[in-house]
Amino acid sequence: MEIKMSNIELTGTGKEILNKNEIQTPFDQISFLEKKTDSNKDRREEAIKKKEELKEAIRIRCSLDRPAKLLKIKEHLTEYYGINNSAILERLQYIEAINLPSQYQESFDFLEDERLSGTMVIIVPDELWVKGDQPSESSAENDIILFKQSYFESSDNIGWMVHELAHCQKYKNTTEAYEDEEFLIKEVSSLEICECVL
Repeated sequence: MEIKMSNIELTGTGKEILNKNEIQTPFDQISFLEKKTDSNKDRREEAIKKKEELKEAIRIRCSLDRPAKLLKIKEHLTEYYGINNSAILERLQYIEAINLPSQYQESFDFLEDERLSGTMVIIVPDELWVKGDQPSESSAENDIILFKQSYFESSDNIGWMVHELAHCQKYKNTTEAYEDEEFLIKEVSSLEICECVL
């Protein structure tokens, strides 16, 4: 027996649930489906709330790490770009990936990787940008992304943010894989040494 109701068809477990709850009339069926929908909505809302709480905890952690990280980033920028003027470094904007403006939050959320939370996005004023037509650059090993200011402020360039965050993510993945592989090599080597001694 199939239960059909305004383009909704319940089969298998849906029928069993309806039968277990002894739903007799179409109104009972509608009430049951509304309760089910409300339950799913409540779960979604709870998941969103937990995700926001987690993001807030990560934001706090990033804010605690920020002073040391900024010092290291400024040293890198001084070395890599030859910026010796601290006034220029102060003109740059520094934003952790988790604190990106709403237009870029979808890019950050899309990658679903908490490790990218502290990745520093550096907004460079157009007159200081040295990469020509290239609107952005990542330095994944330093966990930073540089963005040309006019490009960053444009709302239709979200793809570049995903692109640069993905570079950082890939570096993190390969670094972890490399460290895991190196650990295994050391373990195997130490086992071989133990066998030789015996």
